[in-house]
Amino acid sequence: MSSRHEIKCINKTNRTSAHERIERIGGMNGTGTWWSLTQQEAIAGIEEGRWE
Repeated sequence: MSSRHEIKCINKTNRTSAHERIERIGGMNGTGTWWSLTQQEAIAGIEEGRWE
């Protein structure tokens, strides 16, 4: 079963390509602690059904 997460912040690189600009995404979970994932980790987790 996947869990839902809301993205609250992103870290960008200085690249001009739209496909290479986002480096990390992050947000706050239900316990009030911040989480952060690389773009690759986020995509893999969505594709594997871990997150929505």
